[in-house]
Amino acid sequence: MNKFTSGATAAAGVALANLNDLLWVAFPGGGGLGAAEPNYKLNIMPVNRDNPSDAWSFERLLVLENDTTMQQPALAEFDGKLWLAWTGTDAAHRLNLLPITVSPTNHLSADLQNKIIFNWTAAGGPSLAVRQVMVNKQVQQRLYLTFCAGGGLGAAAPSGELNFAYSTDGRSWPESQHVVWNQYHSLLSPSLTEVPIGAGLPTEPPDLFVAFTGTDHRLYLLGPTDHAHLSGLKYIGDNDPETSDYAPAIGAYNNAGTWALFYVWTGSGSNRHLYYQDGLGFSTQSANYHSAYSETSAFAPAVLGIAEHRYVAWAGTDAAHRLNVAELNELHTIPS
Repeated sequence: MNKFTSGATAAAGVALANLNDLLWVAFPGGGGLGAAEPNYKLNIMPVNRDNPSDAWSFERLLVLENDTTMQQPALAEFDGKLWLAWTGTDAAHRLNLLPITVSPTNHLSADLQNKIIFNWTAAGGPSLAVRQVMVNKQVQQRLYLTFCAGGGLGAAAPSGELNFAYSTDGRSWPESQHVVWNQYHSLLSPSLTEVPIGAGLPTEPPDLFVAFTGTDHRLYLLGPTDHAHLSGLKYIGDNDPETSDYAPAIGAYNNAGTWALFYVWTGSGSNRHLYYQDGLGFSTQSANYHSAYSETSAFAPAVLGIAEHRYVAWAGTDAAHRLNVAELNELHTIPS
């Protein structure tokens, strides 16, 4: 798809998911095209990647009138529904999770009776991903939730420790399925993706990968992980580490029959250009290669791989912070 710029406006980073062959975008509401004060209400809308239309998307827009976030939300397709996660605006910044039903006409209805407000708190926004595992010779789907820890229910200073949890139904989240990696810290939103089962990377098996911006502003990649164990901490750019003031976005796509990771981030400081890196596990040989785009982002971007396609969504640096969605190969590159 060509670059699509919507009339919707965002107050923070955005999230992307795929369901019914449509892109679904979640974002905290901005102040509209008049660039008024943001309302921070959670918005979810579809974008037809073959024929994007603002009128069609807005007709299906869902606004959660009583739920707000000032952080990047997370969105994933799981068990035939969209699942939306966000960090609340309560004093402790508790995590919330909500299943959303999509009708045959791609209209949305929030399952508010099954909304979960966790006792877990976050420093930034959460991330969601779906992973398939084999349990007793049967394929089991798990919904994974990743976040960097806040200051607890007492609203103390956030610790930023990297947390992982999973659920087999989206509703039950046992503490036995929750782990903390306290050697890694971020005060922003981590980004989680799975490289699909059966088509792994040449250097690393198919599994979960997580990316985050460290408290030193460097961009990090962790993986593969099976939730309880991890390996392979790397930063992006082995000789000259890349940095950002915002959370990165990571996805996986089918690159000529091999699943490859790709990584998009917003430049540091006044440099708001979008940057891209593609690699088979980000080996030393590939880690110094990246592209820069002329497009600029006000906050953290989101990415999504669908087969051989790579999509990116972001809030623009225009005064209203309009929502943009594009396929990466349609963007204009500039010298980096």
